Amino acid sequence: MDISVIGAGYVGLVTGVCLAEFGHRVELIDINPDRIRLLQNGVSPIFEPGIEPMIVRNTESKRLWFSTTLDGPRLNQCDVIFIAVSTPASSTGDADLSYLFNAVDQLIPILSSRTTEYPAVIAIKSTVPVGTNQLVQDRFNTAGLTDKAIVVSNPEFLREGAAISDCINPDRIVIGASCPEGFQRMKNIYHSYIARKIPILEVSLFAAEHIKYASNAFLATKISFINELALLCESTHTDVLEVARGMGLDPRIGPSFLAPGPGFGGSCFPKDIRALGAVGACNGLQMKMIESVEAINHRQKQHVITQIQDRIAGIKSPVIAVLGVAFKANTDDMRDAPSLDILPPLLKRGIRIAAYDPEAESNAKLIFGDTVQFKSSPLETATGAHLLLILTEWNEFFDIDLYSVKRVMEGNLIVDTRRVIDPNVAAAAGFNYYGIGRA
Repeated sequence: MDISVIGAGYVGLVTGVCLAEFGHRVELIDINPDRIRLLQNGVSPIFEPGIEPMIVRNTESKRLWFSTTLDGPRLNQCDVIFIAVSTPASSTGDADLSYLFNAVDQLIPILSSRTTEYPAVIAIKSTVPVGTNQLVQDRFNTAGLTDKAIVVSNPEFLREGAAISDCINPDRIVIGASCPEGFQRMKNIYHSYIARKIPILEVSLFAAEHIKYASNAFLATKISFINELALLCESTHTDVLEVARGMGLDPRIGPSFLAPGPGFGGSCFPKDIRALGAVGACNGLQMKMIESVEAINHRQKQHVITQIQDRIAGIKSPVIAVLGVAFKANTDDMRDAPSLDILPPLLKRGIRIAAYDPEAESNAKLIFGDTVQFKSSPLETATGAHLLLILTEWNEFFDIDLYSVKRVMEGNLIVDTRRVIDPNVAAAAGFNYYGIGRA
């Protein structure tokens, strides 16, 4: 099928590349010329394992190409137009839909001249509050495009760092539509998924929008729950990971998202729970659980700051070595990363910070500037430091040589927010070790 994807950010890029991988002809459109130039040269503007070879392969096979404009003749003829633009949180917490409606408004004159016998399906990939897809359909209808544009909701459920796998082998495909043709066109796109017995859920526009927000809110709730339980376990001399394992073996609960940490971050969870709370407020409902999830997440970051400050109290001119600043491993994404809340208060206290992240350094430098000194390896980062702080669970940190680290450090303190270090090994190497939720 002929497909256009508006927005070559994280969701749009992964979606477009994977659809091309399944044999569709895909045009990726983005207003950022630098991003398009990179893609035309086979370079991904985001770090996502496995995506660059797919970009090159599908570009060379002429199934994937890139553009900076929406006025190309191909856009008028394609079967499905995905909109995957950003919907960031506004100052009030609700979703900023300006990029979405700007894309819709640019499509109106293009679709007005559509000459095919069948309407275009406009599939909204962007995460939007309930009712948004209907507003988009109303916008097309008001412009006289009732017979030329069918809006469907097709939310994404991609995990950064595993997005290619999630896109090719998803748990489910959710399609929200208000007419049979909308459902059928989307199922034609996902024919290979249907053949592999991947569940295709056909629901209303409103339900599809709710499913996306509810899914992210529930996962964020699991994270905040285990983080709160971790603090209780510290007080009761219990290892929270033992508790989490016991919980996770219950199929009603499952083991996913039950790992303690410094709080959740990233491009989805923080903004989506705020947006869900804003939707509740607009409908006269206080989302008390959602508010608690966000409050616990904030408290978890403050807890990490307190643990650090308590341990370096009395040290003159303390230096902290930070391993990992991205919000999670296998991504260079700094959006709402815990490091953005944890490091600035320490810097304000005059604490010197050196940091290492295998992928997020360039993005982090745009935020921290020269207030944080970035190094080329964990060992270089630890040199001269009084405390080692682990904020991201990169694989290489699990097998770090603590004996070598101890030899180059000035102090012997470790604050491990991701539980990547064996406390027995840390103790044998001469460290005073703290891990969240550990007895």
